[in-house]
Amino acid sequence: MDLQEAFDHGFEAVKIYVDAELGALSNRIAAAAMVPPELAEQVKAAIHLLHESPPIEHRNAPPRPAYPLPPPRPSRIERNENGGYTLVYDEQQP
Repeated sequence: MDLQEAFDHGFEAVKIYVDAELGALSNRIAAAAMVPPELAEQVKAAIHLLHESPPIEHRNAPPRPAYPLPPPRPSRIERNENGGYTLVYDEQQP
């Protein structure tokens, strides 16, 4: 037997072994992943519900405005009796 024949023979042996192990592993995964049809429907419904539900921290939070409002701007700045500055805001009109 020359070197190439020995290599081919070894390669075929390894290929047969790997194919057999992959088949056995595939069967074990399939058996572990099987669930009864009733349970499969319940799992499907639960996953669907989880994807549609808002996260818990957002569920109990107060509603936010549709867009962020800018902070109010003072209409003028006046000096107070202590020499400091006081911001004066006009009444906002609805």
